[in-house]
Amino acid sequence: MKIVTVLVALCVLAATTISHAQSTVCGGADDYAAAQLTRIRQLVAGTDSLSASVRDGYHLPAVAASDVQLVTDDSVCTAASNALRQTVGRTDMPPATTWVIEVGPDRYWVYDFRFKSAFDTLHGVFDRTWTNLALITG
Repeated sequence: MKIVTVLVALCVLAATTISHAQSTVCGGADDYAAAQLTRIRQLVAGTDSLSASVRDGYHLPAVAASDVQLVTDDSVCTAASNALRQTVGRTDMPPATTWVIEVGPDRYWVYDFRFKSAFDTLHGVFDRTWTNLALITG
């Protein structure tokens, strides 16, 4: 009887772990997210010509720094994960923890640490319909 109870408990634990590992949740406010928020806020609020040029290349709006926020809505993060996986051609991978930064009224800066270039994490810029506007390394 003890063996059956232990086996049942292990099966439940394994199923819970697999389910949790495959669920998509918004990435938290860690050090990397804080650095990205600072970087994006400086870029979109910058008034110099270099900031404007980079913004244009990334298809980001010129907005106030306060208009840049880390997203915590799991439905938005799931949609962002799906869009990023589609963009990088990895729809075979399940959705996973994805960091999403809302930039102004209609842009999202998205990253998932599973997707890297040769040197750094890939970031995608998407509009509200999840059309990819830019894919950025760094």
